[in-house]
Amino acid sequence: MKPIARSTIEKITNVTPRIQRLYEKAARVQPQRNFSVGAVYSEDALEQEAWQRGQAVFKLVDKNGRFGTPGKSYLAWQLPNSYAGPHRIQTSNQRKRMNRALTDLMLQGTTGNDQCTPRAEMDQFVECGVRYCGNGRFAAKTIQRDQVEAAYWPETKQGTAQIWHNLKILDGVGKNDPPF
Repeated sequence: MKPIARSTIEKITNVTPRIQRLYEKAARVQPQRNFSVGAVYSEDALEQEAWQRGQAVFKLVDKNGRFGTPGKSYLAWQLPNSYAGPHRIQTSNQRKRMNRALTDLMLQGTTGNDQCTPRAEMDQFVECGVRYCGNGRFAAKTIQRDQVEAAYWPETKQGTAQIWHNLKILDGVGKNDPPF
């Protein structure tokens, strides 16, 4: 599942984060913590990332050598949570049927009262400049195609937290240039 911020859920549903947590507990929805690892740790890099990401940035010591040399320190930050429900995964036919029903509802009106949501209103729910992709190849294509600020893709899950790799657009890189 892709990460989604509680503030985005609040914008869409008008449900406060405190009530969201109560709903999660009642519906047995499991939140998944997500983190991203960035550059090698230095005081200058920490200050720069802190300006970008606020209090979500911390120093990660790689004891096992998962990201490079064992014992080396990296900058890391927390991403929004992902959520998984207790229900079973549907077959492709069931998903197609459900998506068809949802599309029909969307054409009839978003709230059941024949009022359609304007495009400008839908755009406010999209996180500006950040995309979550299935793998690194799609992340690179997304950076080139959409000119987003950053694209993330997940690493194979190990333990309780999901690690996401990131790819940032660099200053001075042209639209047709590779982002790395």
